[in-house]
Amino acid sequence: MKISLLSATALAITGVIAFAESYNNNQSDIPETYDVTGITTRTNGTVETYNIPIENWPNKINFTSIRGGDGGRAKATATVGSDKSAEGGGGAKIIAEFYIHPTEPGCLRPGGQLRFIIGSRGENKTRGNAAGSGGGGGTGVLYKAPTDDAEWEILAIAGGGGGGAASTVYSDTFSSDGKNANDTTDGDDGGGSGRSGGTNGSAGTSTQGDSGGGGSYTEHSRDNNGSLWSFSGRMGKSSGGDGGQASGNGSYGGFGCGSGGGGYVNPSGSTAHTAKGGGGGGYSGGGAGGNNGTSDGPGGGGGSYVTSSYSHNRTIYTRNSDRNSGNVAFTAPLNTNNGSLSGPTITLSGSSSITLAYGENYTEPGYSAVDLYGNAVTNFSASANTNVTNGVPGTHQNHYWAIDQFGNGSLAIRTVIIEAPNPPTFSITGNVSVNEDSGAYTQNNFAYDFNANDAQDSFDGYTVSNNNNSLFSTQPSINNSGRLTFTPKTNAYGTTTVSVYASDDTEFTDYADSETKTFTITINSLADNPTNVTLSNSSIVENITSVGTVSATEPFGGSLSYAITGGADSSLFSIVSGTGALAFKTAPDYESPADSNSDNTYQVTVTATGTDGSASQTFTISVTNEDEGINSMVISNDTIVENTTSVGTITATDEDGDDVTYAITGGFDPTLFTIDEDTGALSFKTAPDYEDPQDQLGSNLYIITITATSSGGSESRSYSISVTNKNEGPESIALSVDEVQENTTTVGTVTATDPEGGTLNFTISGDDSSRFTLGYTTGVLAFKSAPDYENPIDADGDNVYEVVVRVTDNATSVLKTLQVTVTNQDEGITSMNISNNSIVENNTSIGTVTAVDEDGDTVTYDVTGGDDKAFFTIDPDTGELSFSDEPDYESPLDDDGNNTYHVIVTATTSDDFTQATAYTITVTDIDETTLEYFRDRYGLASNSSEDNSDMSGNDIANIFYYLHGLGDPNNITVDATRLPAISGSGSDSITYTFVRPIDNASAYRLWLYYSDDLSSWKTLNTSGATTTDLGDGYQRVELTIPITETQRFYRLKAVDTSTLH
Repeated sequence: MKISLLSATALAITGVIAFAESYNNNQSDIPETYDVTGITTRTNGTVETYNIPIENWPNKINFTSIRGGDGGRAKATATVGSDKSAEGGGGAKIIAEFYIHPTEPGCLRPGGQLRFIIGSRGENKTRGNAAGSGGGGGTGVLYKAPTDDAEWEILAIAGGGGGGAASTVYSDTFSSDGKNANDTTDGDDGGGSGRSGGTNGSAGTSTQGDSGGGGSYTEHSRDNNGSLWSFSGRMGKSSGGDGGQASGNGSYGGFGCGSGGGGYVNPSGSTAHTAKGGGGGGYSGGGAGGNNGTSDGPGGGGGSYVTSSYSHNRTIYTRNSDRNSGNVAFTAPLNTNNGSLSGPTITLSGSSSITLAYGENYTEPGYSAVDLYGNAVTNFSASANTNVTNGVPGTHQNHYWAIDQFGNGSLAIRTVIIEAPNPPTFSITGNVSVNEDSGAYTQNNFAYDFNANDAQDSFDGYTVSNNNNSLFSTQPSINNSGRLTFTPKTNAYGTTTVSVYASDDTEFTDYADSETKTFTITINSLADNPTNVTLSNSSIVENITSVGTVSATEPFGGSLSYAITGGADSSLFSIVSGTGALAFKTAPDYESPADSNSDNTYQVTVTATGTDGSASQTFTISVTNEDEGINSMVISNDTIVENTTSVGTITATDEDGDDVTYAITGGFDPTLFTIDEDTGALSFKTAPDYEDPQDQLGSNLYIITITATSSGGSESRSYSISVTNKNEGPESIALSVDEVQENTTTVGTVTATDPEGGTLNFTISGDDSSRFTLGYTTGVLAFKSAPDYENPIDADGDNVYEVVVRVTDNATSVLKTLQVTVTNQDEGITSMNISNNSIVENNTSIGTVTAVDEDGDTVTYDVTGGDDKAFFTIDPDTGELSFSDEPDYESPLDDDGNNTYHVIVTATTSDDFTQATAYTITVTDIDETTLEYFRDRYGLASNSSEDNSDMSGNDIANIFYYLHGLGDPNNITVDATRLPAISGSGSDSITYTFVRPIDNASAYRLWLYYSDDLSSWKTLNTSGATTTDLGDGYQRVELTIPITETQRFYRLKAVDTSTLH
């Protein structure tokens, strides 16, 4: 058998395994924190590449800064006059987040690469008369996915700033800052007569022969004719581009992902148009600066870009220059929960389980593998199990091992099942039988039709064994042609079971043997029987068992054994096997012969067995008679119940049929009995009493001896006569108490006596039995519920309850009707309750105490105790409980000062039964400052309809009692100091005072009006107000009103705005 696998080395690894090694790449993983600023150079910028970790990768990279390089600063020094300085444009700044996940869409992949191309600042330039500076390089963040066909993708490019331009030459004097990089993808145009900036990723345009435009990610800067100049900014691509060279006496542009263009200065400096700034690099390049002699010439800023495919929370900022190169800063903390990337996926062609027939060669169907990202895995090996290679029957495994670009491995398994070879088959003719001492035996074709059942295997032979080797001098065997041979031993006979199986020549021995077949070989015995089988005696007298001895002659002189093997009466005999002693199993009775024909002649066949045979002989045994006399005595009964005399009858049997007489001849108690001598009837002379036994032992067991006599002799037997008790039933049933007062459950105890002293049990029935319980063993009688004399529940409603009591001993029950009379009891008060135990302050009525007297007696009430007794009063007839004075929640008078009052009320019946009950009365708070409370307390309508009426008749409206704290509007007399008043007449001002509730101060409003002619009124502003707390929830308000020389009339209006709807 052959296998087309790469390797035939068996692996000991099973299952699917994934592991991670050090990432096999010369570059490092991204750091957890990163903050790098580019160097200031034209050709040697900062470019760094890192792997995204494949173990414990961060969940995201948070870029806090992706900043383009600033444009160069330009300074022109003046021979005469002032110097001119121009700052470069600021590089753009990007803030963005990029998520990392192996499978989620819109995420960077672990194992991918990140490259940072950090833009350099444009060169600063200081020069006499004129200065033009280079543009800054763009800063780019690039990403390459971990797939076979991946290319570098732009994640973000922050554009560089344009170079500045300054001049002090003649009339062309200026200082123009370079333009800042854009927050859009397009670059800015150059200043003055400058060139256009790039759009949609194109480079900015250079000025032919002088200043350079900024490069983009994909283009070099060229002039309008398409010419590429040394001072033009270069494209960034994936590795960055060099900045443009200085033009004339200008300065160079910065390196970057899209580099800055070079600045220009006229070498002679003797004419106008002398200074131009270079354009900034970026996603799109900035245009070159120009100068037409009347305007500035700064370089344009580069464009910026952030991909939307991966970024989150992205923002692009424009910024002013701080004369720095570009910068990349981020945080990317590792996450240990992410673990490692999963290993490659192995695909097995065909089935993962292949079954081969025995002898069929294995051919590998094929296999392949891809990593997590679908890249083909080339580091792959396969190994076949050596048992598959060698065609060994059984279930085996082939292993397939792949390692991806990240060093992660996986194992796949294909199961190969090789079917077992077929076992051989054959047939045999069957069982064999020969006679003892018949000599050697041969049978041709005993085994036949051998079939190996597999084409590549052939016959290998038969294997024979048997379970009785002692029968043979030559053991049974079968040769390759199927011939059976064996030779029995001399004088050997018996049967043996022979087992045989066939084998083929397969190399797999576990499958070489056929099913085992069995047959028997029987060697038949030829017998040598004993002779002269005789019996030593053939006649015996009745009532004995031994008969005689059977003997025989053994031809070989060996021992004999004897057995009863037949005869009409064989079941009546037994024989000793080793000696031949023959006996009746039971002594024969001549008078009652048991032989088959009842003639006292018994027939039995005995077989004698020797070494090599047996012989049988039938014998006849005669039984003769003898005079036996009495051979049995029985009594018909030996137990009687007390109070009777007759016991039973003694019967004696004489085997010869002679007459028998009976007499009492002894025992412990013979004088107490009499017997009829002819019939054997036995009786007590006087009926025995179980409770007063007269036997000698005092145990109710009487012992006598009776003798029976016939012509053949006499026979005596002792008998024990047992006297048993007669149950006479319980007596003297009585109830210890038959009259009880109401409201109690205990009645009394039912008692009885038992003449036998036995245990008594008690049960009840009858019309009123359901009202009682009765102790089954104690006889204690009780009501289930205490009876009420006023409400009798007995059957006829007369307070006489009847029950039928059954008293039972071990065997007898006696019934007796008993009565229990319930008498009346003065019960007094049975309950006391109060209808309410909580009131709102400023009320007196609490609730009603009610006491119930079951006998209907009159009840009176009194306050008799409690810590706060002094504050209560009660109506003695109705039980209405009240406070003596209205309680005030804010000033509690109860003993513990918590508005919980304790009082004891005593109820007394007309027959002087008393009961005292303690009550706790709770006083609750109410907001007394509200108008609603005022109306409710003093009985005003809740809808304000009675607010302006005058209940007291003193010309003060009800509402003023509330507004000024005057108390009950029914009172005629009030505290006048609380009424509104005016003072200060004759001075420069007057004072108006009034009182209002504090808690409602904001709602209580006062309007002051004035008039010169009483026809039109105007609002007057007061000069101030003061308040004084009166300590009872009200405050006094004083308003000062200025007085003018012109006569005026004043009017006041006060309103409680809480009532306005």
